[in-house]
Amino acid sequence: MRRFERDGLDFVYATEESYGYLVEDEVRDKDGISAAAMTAEMTMYWRSKGKSLLQRLDEIFIEHGYHEERGVNKYFQGPTGMDVMRGIMDAYRKDQPGTLGGIAVERVRDIKTGKAWNVSAPGSAEKVDLPASDVIQWYLVDGTLVTVRPSGTEPKIKYYVLARTEVGSGGLGAARKASAAKVDAILDDIKKVIG
Repeated sequence: MRRFERDGLDFVYATEESYGYLVEDEVRDKDGISAAAMTAEMTMYWRSKGKSLLQRLDEIFIEHGYHEERGVNKYFQGPTGMDVMRGIMDAYRKDQPGTLGGIAVERVRDIKTGKAWNVSAPGSAEKVDLPASDVIQWYLVDGTLVTVRPSGTEPKIKYYVLARTEVGSGGLGAARKASAAKVDAILDDIKKVIG
């Protein structure tokens, strides 16, 4: 936030894995206070339009696709745990998966090496302008994003699946079922790697 202020940029929103949210810059902690205030304001606004927040969320899903996020953590206890996690990350860097859950990987972003590339043109990598961190991301052809990173504080490796599923003629219920099946298949592929 301070860097944004120094550079003349507006800070809008931040979030973290543990579901902390920060809206604008009046409250400078992702403790949920600003998010709670924003949620109350949204609730009042949409109630004045005759809708609940969940009804509005469903409208957004219908317009932009159903979005689902799931994660899986695997602990590697004992003196070799950190080595096992390093080995998994090294193996990914040597041999990227071509598919996850039967869906083709279109693009790879490796934050540690600072490179991102399209699978169809691996020699034309672009620079990633982020601080180096042991993170790999796979962008699938259907818009799903899969991220893997070892924890910096615990002996565990973390995977995040952010799936996007079109809402077709079957409606939102069918999209939810299709998304769940897709994420399950992706997590099955991940579990083949982490045991």
